[in-house]
Amino acid sequence: MISKLPLLAAFLICLGLVTLSACAGRKTSSGISAKADSGYYPLRNFLEGQVRKLYGLPITVERVAWEGGRFDSSLLPTMYLDWSEVIPAFMKADISAPEFLGKYQFSNVEDNLTATRTYTYTATRPDLFTRTLQIHTDMLDYHIKALYIETKASNFWKSTSQKLLCIPGNIIQIQESSNPLIGSVSRRRLEYRFPRESSDNVHIEE
Repeated sequence: MISKLPLLAAFLICLGLVTLSACAGRKTSSGISAKADSGYYPLRNFLEGQVRKLYGLPITVERVAWEGGRFDSSLLPTMYLDWSEVIPAFMKADISAPEFLGKYQFSNVEDNLTATRTYTYTATRPDLFTRTLQIHTDMLDYHIKALYIETKASNFWKSTSQKLLCIPGNIIQIQESSNPLIGSVSRRRLEYRFPRESSDNVHIEE
């Protein structure tokens, strides 16, 4: 079987270059709290951490896909996961670039019962691609417990919406619905399901 290590390295380099261009000319403070409050938290930190920490772990991930009434399921070691089919969707929803500042309503809610602090960004304009971004963090150490995103893109011919979910060491999920001007609505869902015990082995560097 051909190793995907070169592909992983190339993908991480590409991921870094894409975000570097978006972040050029500004500085971000360390810590999820400061970044979330300023609106500059870059998703690249979280996404790159996911890939690096999961790659090579001795676990098998279940890849499940639904599209057009078809269902497909397979089991893959982490080193053979095709990250290019999930990471770009999250990167496209990133709102850390300076031009997004002031275009989202920000809220910060604490749940003492679950020891979770949730940072929510809600679009204030209908033309913004990312409609909602939620970052659920641990109240004590600010590590990300879950990431949830809703997006929507519309033109004359088609309207496409997405729901993206990432729970470290548990699941990565992409749901997409497309409503064309002519024809029926199409839906697809892709999931990477991680074994329950893997959540104890994954620690995300922020």
